[in-house]
This record gives sequence, C-alpha cells and structure tokens, in this order.
Amino acid sequence: MAIFRLIEVWLRIFIRLIEFTIQLIINLVNFFVILIDVINKSREKTHEIQEEKNDILEDKAKDRHLEISVVYSQIVHLFYNIVQYFRRFSLDTCKKSETFPTPRPKSPQLPQKPNLKSRKYRPHYLFLDFFSHKRLKSKSERRICLYKDDLKIWNNECDQINKDYAKSVAEWEKDKENFYKLQLDHNSRIEKTKILYRQKHPKGILYLGEFALNSIRMPGDFEKKIKVGFDLKSGTYIIDFLIPNMDILPKIKEVYYDKNVDQIIEERYSWHELSNLYEHMVFHLTMGCVYILHRVDTEKMINSFIFNGFIKNKMKNNYVNLPRCILSAKVPRRKLKNKNRYIVPEIIIRDFECRNHWPLAHYKSVRPFFTLTKTDDMES
Repeated sequence: MAIFRLIEVWLRIFIRLIEFTIQLIINLVNFFVILIDVINKSREKTHEIQEEKNDILEDKAKDRHLEISVVYSQIVHLFYNIVQYFRRFSLDTCKKSETFPTPRPKSPQLPQKPNLKSRKYRPHYLFLDFFSHKRLKSKSERRICLYKDDLKIWNNECDQINKDYAKSVAEWEKDKENFYKLQLDHNSRIEKTKILYRQKHPKGILYLGEFALNSIRMPGDFEKKIKVGFDLKSGTYIIDFLIPNMDILPKIKEVYYDKNVDQIIEERYSWHELSNLYEHMVFHLTMGCVYILHRVDTEKMINSFIFNGFIKNKMKNNYVNLPRCILSAKVPRRKLKNKNRYIVPEIIIRDFECRNHWPLAHYKSVRPFFTLTKTDDMES
C-alpha cells in the first residue's frame, strides 16, 4: 500500500510539472507573439515617420529649387520680359494711386484706475486696535495716503501714455501727408512730362525715358540707380545704369533630395557658367533699355542711344572708389527698324559699337563713349 501511495504522489507531481510546463510554453508563445506584433508596429511607425520626413525634405528641396528657378528664369528672359511689359506701357501706368499703407495708431489701453474699495486698501485691524481710537484713525489715514499715491502714479502713467499716443498720431499724420504729397508731385511730373514731350521739349524726352527705365523690373531684390541725359544737338540719349554684379546670380543650379544619403543635395554652377549667365543678363538689360526708349519715343526725337553699365567698386582700405564702367554701347536708331533684330540681344549688341572686356565678370574698366557719372581711372 505504501508503494502505491508513493507512486500516486509522484504521478501527481509529474502531472503538475507537465501542466506547468505546458502553461509556461503557452505564456512564452503569447509573449513572443505580442513582442513580434509590437516590433512590427514599431517598424511601421518608424517607416511612416521616415516617409513623412522624406516628404517634408522633398517638398523643401522642391520649394528651394523653384525659388532658384524663378530668379534664373527672370535673368534668362530679362529682355523678353521687358518687351512684354512695355507693349502695354504708357505714362499713365507710372502714376501712383496707392493708399497710405501704414494704419492709424490704435488708441492705447490705459492701466486700471485704483479703487479705494479694493482689497489692497482695506486696513488690517488687530484685536487691540478696537480699544484705541488713535490707532484706528492712523490705519485709516494710511489707507487714504496709499490710495492717493497710487492714484498720482496712475495719473502720471496715463498722461505719459496719452502724450506718446498723441506724438505717434502726429508723426503718422505727417508721414501720411508727405506720402500723398510725394504721390501728387510724382503724378504732376508725369502730366508735365506729357505736355513737354508733345511740345518736343528736351526735358520731355528726358523725363519720359527716365520714367520708362525706372519701370524695368530687375531680377531679385536689386535696387536700380539710373542717370539719364539728352544731347539735343546730336539727338543722343545717354543712360548710366548701375548694374548688379555677379552676387545677384543664383549660385545653385539644382536642389533635390537624395533618399540614399538622406540629405538635400545642392548642385552649384561653375564660374564659367555664372560668367556666361552674367554676360547674358547684361546684354539683355542693355538691349532692353534701348528697346524701351525706342518704343516710347513716338516723336522720333532720339537719333542714337548710349548705354553705360556701371558697377560699384568694393571697399579698399576703408575708402569707397567711384563706380566703374564695364560696358559702353552706342546704338544708332536707324539700325533698329527691323523688329526681328530684337530676338537675340547678344547678336544685336555685337553689331553695334560696344566697348567691353571679356569676360564681363572680371569687371575690367572701359572708357565710355559719353557719361554723366564720375568714374574711377579707366583703361583706354
């Protein structure tokens, strides 16, 4: 009997071990299933984040490339953009009718006025204070004094705010008056130019050309500076144009996102490509200015055009040198009768008298045919 009992106990223990082992295996399988599921979800999430990052970087690269392409397109098609714009040009389009852009200053918000009934001015009485009339009166007077001091400070702050507001309004009114005065003077000068040009007065064609040239839209944010002159005897119109240097050109050719290295790649222009692009821009600008004056001068007062392209010298030893002329072109009007000649400005300008050194990007000085601007030492 004892042997059978012992066998029965061992069998129960063995069965329990088998049940425990099976349960352990089931738990391990469930754990690994959950772990694999978590890993897969984590991979999917990481993949989604990477895809979003790739899309963001790709869009960023496209926007950057589009921005560069716009400036490049403006430079390459500068002459043709000028032609298209000035087909609709008239002096009336130069008139200004904008409203004053700066809004009137808003009335200031004054600080809150002190209130005697507020918690700040409530006296804090102690138990013994009620047995002394003098102490009660002293605390009440202190409360009034504190209120009066705060009220005085508030009045001073309000006076200062109102003074500042009145000053800003006065400045705004003055700026507004000057804005509309300049606008009126500008429009009056246009009307005066119309009258002078109809009378074939030299100032008429001078101002007309100046308005037309100042309407040219340059690539990028380059600020134009132009001087014009007209010689009545020879009928020569002189243009001194401060042209941009190579800094205005886009240095980057292409921007794209490379998934293999997970980076935005920028391909840059070579110096030779930039030099050719700069010459292209200067030629287009030269012929664009000549084309404008040729088109707006309906009374045929101009017989020839002189275009001088200047650049600013960089600072040397804390002194700024005078502008340097790097191109001077002389264009007789009689050679501009064939409209097909406007198609390729590079060919046109080489058909006329032109002083410049190759490549233009070296900024070598030339002696202009005639100039209105004081220049530094020029090469003959």
